Amino acid sequence: MNIVKEAIHEITEHPIDFISSDMELDNDLAIDSIKKIMLMQKIIEGIGEEMKNKIMDTYGIDNLVNLKTVGQLEEIIEGGDKAKKEEVKEENQSVVKEILAEILKCQPSEISLDKSISEMGIDDKEKIDFVNKLLLKCNPDHINNKKYDIEKIMHMTTVAEFEKMLEDIDQGNEIYISEVEQTQDDTEELPMNYSQHLFFMSYFATGTLSLASRIRIEGEFDEEGIENVWNDLLKGQPSLRSFFTCDKEAKSLDEVSISFEENYKQKVEVFDIRDYSYLNQDKCIHEFCQRILNSLFDIYVYPLCRLYAFRLSDNVTEIVLASCHLVSDGLGNQQILRDFVSLYRAYLKKNSLDYGVSFLAYKQAVEESLNWIPDGDIKPQPAKHFQFPLEKENKNEEPFGNINSQIFHISKGDMTVLSKIATKEGLSTYSIIVSSYLLALKSIHKEFDEITINLPTGGRTGKAFEFNDVIGCFAQNMTITFKVTDEDSKNPIAFAKSVKDTIDEHFVNQYDMRESYSFVKKMRGQNVLENKKLNDLISKMAVKSLASNLYLSFVGDTHIDKEDEAVNVLDYKAYTGMNKNSIDALIEMDEGRLMFSLNYDIDAFSHEFIRNLYDKFKFYLSKIRTIETVNQTSENAIEVVLEHSKSDREVIESLKNDIQKILDKEINVSEPLEEVYGISSIEKMKLLTELISKYQVNSKVHLFQAKTVEEMAKYISLKREETLLAPAQKWLTNYFEKPYRWFGYSRFSFKAKLDTKILEEALEKMFEETEALRMRLYIEGDTIKYELQDHVDYDIKYYSDTANDKGATDKFIEELLTEEAKEFSIDKLPLLKVRVLVHGDYDYEFLVIGHHIVLDMVSNDILYRRLWNNYWTLLSQGTIYEGTYNYENEKTGFDTYIRIVNEKFNLNRETYMKYWQAETASNTRLKTIDRQASNNEKDAHMVHYTWSLSETKQLQKMAASMNSPMYGVLSAVLYNTVKEITGNDVVTLSHRMHGRVLDNNMYMDTVGNFAINYPIAIDTTNKGFESLVSTFNNKLRKVPMNGASYDLCGRELGDSHYPDNKVTDIRINYLGNRDVSNLNYIELNSENDGQRFSTADQVRTSEIEVFFYLENGCMNIGIEYSKERCKEKDIRQLLDLYVFYAGHLSEDVKEIV
Repeated sequence: MNIVKEAIHEITEHPIDFISSDMELDNDLAIDSIKKIMLMQKIIEGIGEEMKNKIMDTYGIDNLVNLKTVGQLEEIIEGGDKAKKEEVKEENQSVVKEILAEILKCQPSEISLDKSISEMGIDDKEKIDFVNKLLLKCNPDHINNKKYDIEKIMHMTTVAEFEKMLEDIDQGNEIYISEVEQTQDDTEELPMNYSQHLFFMSYFATGTLSLASRIRIEGEFDEEGIENVWNDLLKGQPSLRSFFTCDKEAKSLDEVSISFEENYKQKVEVFDIRDYSYLNQDKCIHEFCQRILNSLFDIYVYPLCRLYAFRLSDNVTEIVLASCHLVSDGLGNQQILRDFVSLYRAYLKKNSLDYGVSFLAYKQAVEESLNWIPDGDIKPQPAKHFQFPLEKENKNEEPFGNINSQIFHISKGDMTVLSKIATKEGLSTYSIIVSSYLLALKSIHKEFDEITINLPTGGRTGKAFEFNDVIGCFAQNMTITFKVTDEDSKNPIAFAKSVKDTIDEHFVNQYDMRESYSFVKKMRGQNVLENKKLNDLISKMAVKSLASNLYLSFVGDTHIDKEDEAVNVLDYKAYTGMNKNSIDALIEMDEGRLMFSLNYDIDAFSHEFIRNLYDKFKFYLSKIRTIETVNQTSENAIEVVLEHSKSDREVIESLKNDIQKILDKEINVSEPLEEVYGISSIEKMKLLTELISKYQVNSKVHLFQAKTVEEMAKYISLKREETLLAPAQKWLTNYFEKPYRWFGYSRFSFKAKLDTKILEEALEKMFEETEALRMRLYIEGDTIKYELQDHVDYDIKYYSDTANDKGATDKFIEELLTEEAKEFSIDKLPLLKVRVLVHGDYDYEFLVIGHHIVLDMVSNDILYRRLWNNYWTLLSQGTIYEGTYNYENEKTGFDTYIRIVNEKFNLNRETYMKYWQAETASNTRLKTIDRQASNNEKDAHMVHYTWSLSETKQLQKMAASMNSPMYGVLSAVLYNTVKEITGNDVVTLSHRMHGRVLDNNMYMDTVGNFAINYPIAIDTTNKGFESLVSTFNNKLRKVPMNGASYDLCGRELGDSHYPDNKVTDIRINYLGNRDVSNLNYIELNSENDGQRFSTADQVRTSEIEVFFYLENGCMNIGIEYSKERCKEKDIRQLLDLYVFYAGHLSEDVKEIV
């Protein structure tokens, strides 16, 4: 008996005589990936346990399921080249053991093959040593001529994986060789980010957007060194090499791009003013900075930033930075001067300093900015239009103001006292500054009870926080109207608290980003440009739209180290440009001292007026400073020790560990984070973003306002941990809100006399045999748990429907599905229900509804066959199978799978976390999606295309010619299509897989929810189609735990990395062969078999889902999307382009074949 052909016959129902050894499993026998696994399961069960273990050890499940022909499978089962593989395996095993034994200082015989190398005690450093020694054992030609992808190899964990690597290398397989390093493509153009859209408008309508900063240093003057360091900065920061470009005919802001200068090097102009007096030196530099502010960079010409050096004495130099706000904001300018000092110190010491960020990092930072979308429908109260009265009539008819500046300082001692008061009163230094400034403004114009002021912010959110070293224009703006009464000046502390609450609400809810997002969305595609400038109408509208002529920018601490053996920093000052008729207060902290830079339109406000404004500001600061808030502790004072409950202690300890990890510093839970550890509001926001992804936050605003870890613990609870759930269950309970309603159903006809008593016995038996149907999930505190019940009552109902009206029946079933869906709850059994419509004595229609928490699409087929196998057996009419039907047992049950998959994950948790952090670093977003529109099931719409039988065969031949599964080819075409649409070389797509293979264990007869989604990023740069297919297939094979690890990492990866819809807009779902095989008297229809069902208001699980399936021998593609968020023409463009590429590539391969 031929075991292989017998198994194929059982799976496909093809006659044994029809099956030949040269037939291809995929193309000739229509055995897709799911059926191929079922086939392997069937074969392995027929060859006995011992033979099964030998074959699995020799080949592994991955090699088996990737076989192409019947003959290849027969050869393996018959042991064709087994001896050779065993010999190679033993040799590679010996090499791996010898190196491990050398590192662990033990005998090779003591190395266990059952453990991962981390279990053996190999740490990361030793693993690097191990990998290097292992590679040196390979052919020297490989080492000399090839560069290995160490990162890929470092993801490997087991001895078997390293053995396989040696085998692949020996055979010339280059999947472990890194791709040719690409040079930075600095010639690539990038779009403007949200901030640049706003500042671009301002540049042409309201202000010069020129900035200036200066830093005085003491140390050797080396003109060549200063110039070299400046050019190192330009080289290391792409934004500083950028300029803007657009055609003269361009109309919309979408047509404006960012270009990058290749010949970026600059000469640093040096001014020698050593013979000036001290006062004249300062005056000279101050006036030079004023000229910078009043000058306009040409944004279409490089450079948009320059560096100047003023020699004040032989060893004292003032460095002046001039920049356009469109390439570097306030934080960026701080970093430029901070980095300049560090690089110049290293230069003078003759130390090399690896500096800079890659072009890719800058590109990703821009993309992250553009990928930001509002979370929820939170809308701020619009700020009221406010014009602070001009001191004098402005007779300047030019569109831009005549900028002047005055810079003041408040001592470190005074600021230290204010900081202590802030800590005592639950305030921040920032809120005290803003409130004091508002009171100063109010004191000048007492008639105003409301003042609107612009408060610029850092603008980095989400994953953009990861690009802290990237200089650029990211700053945003919050425009807030504050109530300021006469009474507020009498109680400045209470007023400061009110101001803090208002600012924090805006900051935490990201009203600054929401304003920018809304603006860019409205401006997209609008005709606003004329001759590369804003047209007159838009310019006038931009001026009119300004909500206030007051600005207060708090940039935070400069973090510049003042003292060093090579270079000391003596002073720091900064200036900012502003709009006509405006006052812009720029505030920065420098080694505890506050710099207060007032920049104003001299044609609207006099020097004396501005000086008076500062004096009043300082008066209100002093008023707070003199408040006696700190009680002196007497000798007999009683120390109050806060006591925390056990749960509180757990939260505090967990918080402390996480915050220390994020901030990379040790902290005391009772000490203020801002005052003691110098954490800025931007760093606090980053901290908040990370914590929200892990903890259940009761109040984002209060969490942000909390000063210490102990205070923060009041507003959070440990986030629900899905203890020992399957990966698919973790995804479902993470993605959906309570009550986690997501279902599937099958509908089929039974054309025989139905014995309802026997049917219910068969149903009861099916529940007894199936662990997943007896799994009750429940929420206990913050944890979802499950327990297996010994017995669960089945749920079946019958309905009379003899009218034979298909339309009425369909409507009844749709209403029935909706009603039944409302009753499902994960903690209420059963999670599967059967409804039977009786059309006649020999005509029944079944509706089987199940909850996805315990059932997936493959489970539908298993239960369907299990139920009817039980039914026919109980009727004593035999079974629907020839031979023994396979039921799950203790080793293959869903409960066992859950324990095994979690145990394997926990053994390598850190490795898997690193893998998925890297894999989700780049995301894929389609610009045509309206992310503020609805994405519910009622909005779902689908377009589709069917290839002809001959076209399908051509696609199958293309896959065969590349030695690729069909899925690899279909996916590669989509990667190529999305690349063309987005213009991005790195494309990330999500893949929905059945998830039923774990290592060498298969769960094809097990009922449960195994289905998983996980992203795969592919760099398509310079890849032909065959290379793209190969790259994808290799990467797919290397996904840890066949993708199950992604959902097990889950929320720990962070909100920007999980789930898959946070990383990509597109998910691929390969349904395989949808042709249905009917059983005795049972008629199935693919349109009603294994279908999802959700209520109309249920949120969809992806933006765009691309389905592939075979039906009647023809390949089909269906693209489902929200008709509210996407335009049909855009989706049809995606579909048409996909079909074009599939046909085009197929024809190319046809010619080669």
